Amino acid sequence: MGAPLEVLQNRVLDARIFHTEFGSGVAILTGAHRFTLSANVGDLKLRRMPEVPGLQSAPSCWTVLCQDRVAHILLAVGPDLYLLDHAACSAVTPPGLAPGVSSFLQMAVSFTYRHLALFTDTGYIWMGTASLKEKLCEFNCNIRAPPKQMVWCSRPRSKERAVVVAWERRLMVVGDAPESIQFVLDEDSYLVPELDGVRIFSRSTHEFLHEVPAASEEIFKIASMA
Repeated sequence: MGAPLEVLQNRVLDARIFHTEFGSGVAILTGAHRFTLSANVGDLKLRRMPEVPGLQSAPSCWTVLCQDRVAHILLAVGPDLYLLDHAACSAVTPPGLAPGVSSFLQMAVSFTYRHLALFTDTGYIWMGTASLKEKLCEFNCNIRAPPKQMVWCSRPRSKERAVVVAWERRLMVVGDAPESIQFVLDEDSYLVPELDGVRIFSRSTHEFLHEVPAASEEIFKIASMA
């Protein structure tokens, strides 16, 4: 069965839009628990990805990674992570992950595809490189409920890295610092990551969360002589 026909016959369970230097792509999870991908919706050529051994239900979370101009799919099945490319399905393990993880509840890749964040059922957020070769930090947020969304918040050429996590009425910003920044959400909100920050939309508000540039911090900090 060809990839387009498989999508039509097995219905779409989930989909992700992703952006590359070639344009916008789409990744589709079908009712047969198979992934199909096109790197450019302007020239839509769906390609079926390899099958994940033993996958009988939808993964707990998944995302698209773009490395070396090739789109991959990273998915979680219980305590296991699998990386799909056009040729193979490989099991991968994040370095330095805290023990006791039985499931990954959410994952997020940065806007530039350089960094990856994983939210575990133990309430930990693992942050590292998208290649899964290096751990940057790990944060215990003491919340085990699955977040609605998790996105990266960073600025080009900045050394600071942070992840924004949203639940129904709580927003948490975490990085490599020992403490988080938390906000109360008055309404249901939706996060949209951008190159230099995160937009937060609700029914009545639109806010932009971003890193304060060093020059602005120098001007407005206490006892500044600027």
